[in-house]
Amino acid sequence: AHALSDYSCQIHYYNRTIIKAKKLARRYGGKTLESLSTSMKFDIIISTLPPSAYADSILLEKLAPFIHAKSVVMDVNYRPKITPLLQLAQNNNAHLIFGETLFEQQALLQQQFWQLK
Repeated sequence: AHALSDYSCQIHYYNRTIIKAKKLARRYGGKTLESLSTSMKFDIIISTLPPSAYADSILLEKLAPFIHAKSVVMDVNYRPKITPLLQLAQNNNAHLIFGETLFEQQALLQQQFWQLK
């Protein structure tokens, strides 16, 4: 949310707890969603949920209509590499960003930052 708030994009927060979503929206800007409607369109979906959150498949069923070939789906988890969300995205030919890739890029940027000091 922090990195995206620097760009002119619309940010929507959907959280299992609406209070947490509202805190993020106040801190970084954007809107909270109390529910998902199939009329909504999202270009990027970022999940910070543990893979166990998808155990009962209800959440995956809610997200499925929003994931398509033009979607970018990122899951910050790196074990397993293919989380249930990324498996759904892969099945729908979406572009995947793995948690491992996120942390590698973050480490590279931190290294560049500290080399400048």
